[in-house]
Amino acid sequence: MKKVQWYTIILLLLNCFLILSKQFKVSNADVNTHSAYTPESMITVSMFELFQGGQSRNITCQSNSKKWGCTAFCDNLDGQGNLWPECKPQGVIITPVPYPTNYGNPVTVDIEKEYLPNIIAQELVIDVAHPLAIQAQAIAARSYTYWHDDMAVDMDNSISYHAFIPYRFDTLNNGEPLSNQTDLCANELGQYQQKICDELDNQYYMAHPNPTKTASSDNDPIRAEYSRDWPLRTNSHSDIVKYPYLLGVEDPISSHPNVTGDGSHGIGMTQNGAIRWARGSRCVYGGQSDCDWSITWTHPEQILFHYYTDVHLRDAANDNNARLSPNYRWNLLDVTWEPDGCPTIIEQGGTCTGYFWIQNTGTETWLQNQFGFSYYQWQQVYAQQTTPTSLQAQSVIPNDIVPGDNITLTLTLPAPPGEIGNRFDTKLEMGQIVNDNWTGFSQLEAGYSWRPYKITTCINTCRANLAMILINSGTGKVTPPAPTPTPAATHTPSSTPTPSSTFTNTPTATPSHTPTPLSTSTHTPTTIPSATSTQTATVIPSATNTATQTQITGPTRTPYPTRPPTITPSATQTRPPTNTPTPCTSASQHNRRGENMCKPTPCSGRNCPD
Repeated sequence: MKKVQWYTIILLLLNCFLILSKQFKVSNADVNTHSAYTPESMITVSMFELFQGGQSRNITCQSNSKKWGCTAFCDNLDGQGNLWPECKPQGVIITPVPYPTNYGNPVTVDIEKEYLPNIIAQELVIDVAHPLAIQAQAIAARSYTYWHDDMAVDMDNSISYHAFIPYRFDTLNNGEPLSNQTDLCANELGQYQQKICDELDNQYYMAHPNPTKTASSDNDPIRAEYSRDWPLRTNSHSDIVKYPYLLGVEDPISSHPNVTGDGSHGIGMTQNGAIRWARGSRCVYGGQSDCDWSITWTHPEQILFHYYTDVHLRDAANDNNARLSPNYRWNLLDVTWEPDGCPTIIEQGGTCTGYFWIQNTGTETWLQNQFGFSYYQWQQVYAQQTTPTSLQAQSVIPNDIVPGDNITLTLTLPAPPGEIGNRFDTKLEMGQIVNDNWTGFSQLEAGYSWRPYKITTCINTCRANLAMILINSGTGKVTPPAPTPTPAATHTPSSTPTPSSTFTNTPTATPSHTPTPLSTSTHTPTTIPSATSTQTATVIPSATNTATQTQITGPTRTPYPTRPPTITPSATQTRPPTNTPTPCTSASQHNRRGENMCKPTPCSGRNCPD
């Protein structure tokens, strides 16, 4: 009798364990006990026939299926009996290829060698996609894939996750299926296929401690949602507590009147926005006269840390998911110059004043009066660099700036002493002030560095034509730090810091933007390649300040068009509130981007409104 009772108890316990295990599998998107994430090399995907837009038809792919979604070489017909455009390379009719019989359903494929190349081919218009945007999209898509793997969430091939369509990568070659389907980039490739594979030579992903895990770690992948396009400012996720890195951010380069949501949810990175930042243009396809923008980004991290808040870049293939990014980072969103012609030309003995719209893209809050924007100049004589000039000034932030938020700061650059026609380089960067000492972000953390920006200008006239473009220095690739980097010394500001006497700052309380209410959109992901960046830090030496800087308002630019309200407020918003903008008091001024930035009018030249 006792034996029967023990067997009964054991069976009951086993049954309970199985039920709980199954229940855990379903609900572990909310609670996960992994202490650290270890990326898998394979992903399992349920396969369904898809509509043209990528939505599932809820019809399971069979081993001999020739339907769109099961294969890119398909026999789906439109209303007139013609193949869907996606079913074949442009202008070429190919016999439909059956769904691979050796896969079964669901399929299990290699993430790097088969899954990502097919997704990139489907989600991006490869002929117009900038390589930098492909890198950023690759990292975002890999992060999104890792997140689902980490949370044990089953995925299918529809746009509810990623649009994974076998042979889609093959169609870019305008020919028959490639011979090697298990390692697509190992084939002899066409132009656009090679363009994808060039950006798939690492395993970088974005990480943030996962608040839904009971034992989270700082290398957990993020649910890096992204969409096709969205104007002016991205949307926050409706559950910002669960996804704190999906905060809405200002996206001023997406300000062209032609930019629309186009059915997207506007959460996280936008594909077209990434292309715009990489090109320094408000237009993805070009050809319009009002596309110029003041900033061009040259590294995928700039794009990623702009759209995703408070995250780090990690290497899944090396050093236990080695961290590649510093804590202190910043992006320039826009810059306007006075007088007309600056900064390409500075009159001998004159000055150029720049109004810099700066975003905190790091993981730390910039504290009031403890961080500032500065410059340093090197004079060049006939293109030969000479001793650096000691012309450094600083604009100190008047209020705290949390990650993802932004502020406009002002610097006035004097022309260095020299002959007419001489050129000089100016480096610009954010820095921290501790005990009256300013340290730029390129030097702040041992083993990690965030690049400054560089501009080249001439005194009165240039002996050679210069492209007027503000571009951050570096080689365009991310290089992991030393295998065992020494952690940076903790910079603990004084409890009652006294601004340096050499840095005169008269802050006008210029509040950052007013946060947009959160979105209730669901995810419609998009692209997927990988970045291979090499970080080359440019060191900005210290210098003696010789200029007095005042926090002032900026110059003229027509306000960006107002986007119709499409976002539903959420009670879970936890972002610290920012100051409420103060209306302009003069009829000749206007508010800009929701900030207290009343600017004089009119203006003329290149820096006028688009």
